[in-house]
Amino acid sequence: MLRPSPEPDAPVRRTRVLPASVALRSLAGALWLVVPLIALALLALAVFGPTDQRTFVTFLINVTIVVGLGAFAGNAGVLSFGHAGFVALGAYLGGILAMTPAQKALALPDLLGVLANAHLATPLALLVTALVVGAIALLPGVVVARMTPSAAVLGTFALLVIVNDVLTGARSITRGNQTFFGVPPLATIMTCLLVAIAAVVVARLYRDSAFGLRLRAAREDPLAASAAGIAVGRQRLIAWVLSAAICAAGGMLLGAYIGAFSPKTFYLTLTFQLLAMLLVGGWTTVSGAVVGAAVITLLTTFLGDLATGPGPLPEFLSLTEVGISVSILIVLYFRRDGLMGRLEVDEHVAAWRRRRAERGTAAPAAPAPGESPAPLVAPERPGASAELVVAGLAKSFDGLHVLRGVDVTVRSGEILGVIGPNGSGKTTLVNAITGVVRPEHGSIALAGRELAGSAPCDVTRAGVARTFQNIRLFATLTVRQNVQAAVSAHGGGTLTPAAADALLRVVALDDLAERESRSLPYGAQRRLEIARALATDPRLLLLDEPAAGLNDVESERLLRMLRTITAERGVGVLIIDHDLGLMMRLCHRIVVLDQGAVIADGSPDEIRSNPEVLRAYMGAKSAQALNERRAV
Repeated sequence: MLRPSPEPDAPVRRTRVLPASVALRSLAGALWLVVPLIALALLALAVFGPTDQRTFVTFLINVTIVVGLGAFAGNAGVLSFGHAGFVALGAYLGGILAMTPAQKALALPDLLGVLANAHLATPLALLVTALVVGAIALLPGVVVARMTPSAAVLGTFALLVIVNDVLTGARSITRGNQTFFGVPPLATIMTCLLVAIAAVVVARLYRDSAFGLRLRAAREDPLAASAAGIAVGRQRLIAWVLSAAICAAGGMLLGAYIGAFSPKTFYLTLTFQLLAMLLVGGWTTVSGAVVGAAVITLLTTFLGDLATGPGPLPEFLSLTEVGISVSILIVLYFRRDGLMGRLEVDEHVAAWRRRRAERGTAAPAAPAPGESPAPLVAPERPGASAELVVAGLAKSFDGLHVLRGVDVTVRSGEILGVIGPNGSGKTTLVNAITGVVRPEHGSIALAGRELAGSAPCDVTRAGVARTFQNIRLFATLTVRQNVQAAVSAHGGGTLTPAAADALLRVVALDDLAERESRSLPYGAQRRLEIARALATDPRLLLLDEPAAGLNDVESERLLRMLRTITAERGVGVLIIDHDLGLMMRLCHRIVVLDQGAVIADGSPDEIRSNPEVLRAYMGAKSAQALNERRAV
C-alpha cells in the first residue's frame, strides 16, 4: 500500500534507487557474464598464444566500451555516434596521466602545467580519466537530453566531429594529426578483465536501478513517462554521463593497447564498429553488448586475416567493413532486437523456466477488478475538500478557441464526469490540467497549489495522474515494470516487486506481472494504465475515455473498480467517456462541454433532462421534439 501523498510543501522521502533485493538480483544476473569472462581470461593466460591473447585483450576492451555505449543508447533508445569521441578523450587523457614526465618531455615537449608533471598509477589514472571525461560530457549531454531521439542521433554525430577537430587542433596536447606515442603498455589481460567486469556490473546495476527503469520507460513512450512523473531529460543526462565515463576508461585501455594513435583512429571506422557490436548483440541489454563485442571482434580478426593473408583471394582491404555490414543486415533481418533480444541472459533463463513450469498448469482465476483480496485502506487527506479547482481556463489553436473560460471543481472521493460532443474540448481540458498543453488564461489549483504552466512530470508529482485516450504503455517492459517505473518516480515509492504487485492486485493483473505489457488483451491494457497512474499515489485521477473499446462485461468491471478506488483511497476522479450509460451510472456529478464552454453542471438526473445538453447532442429540432413528446 502506498502512503498518503504529502502536503505540497512537506519534505518528500527519497526513492530508494536500488533496493537490496534488486541489487542482489542484478549482481546475480551479472555473474552470467562475469564468470565466462573470467574463465576465458584464465584460458587465455594458460593456453592461448601471443596472437590469440591480443585478440582476447581487444575483445575485453571492446566489451568495456560497448557496454558503456549501451548504458546510454540501449536504455535511452538513441543511437550515439558521439561516444567514440569520449573513447578518444579517454585515450589521450589516460595516456598523458599514465606516461612518466620523461616520456612526456620527449613526445609532448610543449605540454605544460599539471599534465606535464602528473604520473598516476594505472587504477588512479583510469578513475581520474573516467571522472574528467564524465564531467566534460555534462555540457553536450544537457543539449542531447533535450532533443528528440531522431534529432539526438544527429547531435551526437556533430559532437564526434567537434571532438575530432578539437583533438586535431590541440597540437601541444595531442600532437594534432601526428602520431601520439609513449603510452606505457598497461593494457594487460588482467587489467582489461577487471575493467570489463567493473563495466558490466555497473551497467547492469544501473539498468535495474530506479534511474535505468525510468529511462527505459521514457524510451518506450516519453509522453507517458512524463505523465508517470518521470523527468525524461534528467534521466537521459544521467545515463549519458555514466556511459561517457565508462567509454573513457575503455578508451584509455584502447590507447595503451594500440600504443600509437591519432584522432583519425577514433573517428568513423571505430564508430561503425562500436555500433555494429551493439546492434548485432542487442542494444537494449548488457548481455547483448558483451555478445556483440565477441561476435564482431572475432569476425573482424577473421576477415582482417583473410583480406591481407596468403590465399586464392586477391587483397581486399575493405573486406572487414563489408563483412560487418553484412552481419548487421543478416542479424537484424532475423532478429530485429539483436542476438540477445531485449532480455539479459538470466532473464532468458528465468523466462524459459517460467514457460516450462506453466506447461499443463491451469492459470488461477483472477479476482474481478475492484475486488482485491486485501482491500486498501483509504488514506486520510488533509486540506480542503475541493482537491482541484479549474477557473477561467482558456486555450486556442491557430485562432480556434478550444477552451473558453472553463470552470471545473473536483472533490476528494468524487467521480466527476466530463461529456460533450466531439471537438468540445474534453481532451484539451485534461491536457491542460496535466501540463501537456499550456493554457493561455486561467488557474489550475490542486489543494491550493497552482499548477498552470507546470511540466507534466511536476504536475504528476504534485498529485495529478492520468491515462490516455489512446493507450500509452511502456510496451516492451513487463506489466510489473510499468508500475515500478511510476512508483520509482514518486518520492515515497520503492522499486521492489511487492510495491508494484500491491497495485496490480487492485486491477487483477498480479498473475500477469511478468508478461510484456504489449502482449496483454485490450481490456487488461486499460487496467494496467490505471494501475500505473495509481502508482504515483495521486490526489486526482484523470481518465480519458477508459471504456473506449471495452465490451459490456469489461465496462461493468471498470465501473466497479473505479468505485472501489474512490471509496478506499479517497482520490478524486475526473473521467471523460462517450459511453453515456456508463457515465450516468458511475459519476456523482457531470459537467457538459460544448464548443469549449461549460453548458451544464449537475447530477446525472439533472444532466439527463437539461435542454442545453439535449440541444448539444441532438440538435435544436430533435431536442424540441423530444421535449414535446415528454410533455404529452
